[in-house]
Amino acid sequence: MLDGEFRVGRVLFEEFRHYEPLKYLVASTVPALVVHGDQDAAVSYEIARQAADTKPNIDFHTVHDSDHGFDTWGTGE
Repeated sequence: MLDGEFRVGRVLFEEFRHYEPLKYLVASTVPALVVHGDQDAAVSYEIARQAADTKPNIDFHTVHDSDHGFDTWGTGE
């Protein structure tokens, strides 16, 4: 369990080692857009923000009060 909430398994870590997504994101010269909910229970908002800050041509947008997939149950948004 990650942060006591998100179940991770061996396959996830094998994929990260094989694909190295952060390495390719940072090395890419293609502009990128990251849209991330600040209440994401699946992917750390802080880690995503730090990763985005390492790349000069990336736009990072926060979906406030939203979880993974931008669920905003009961907020009327």
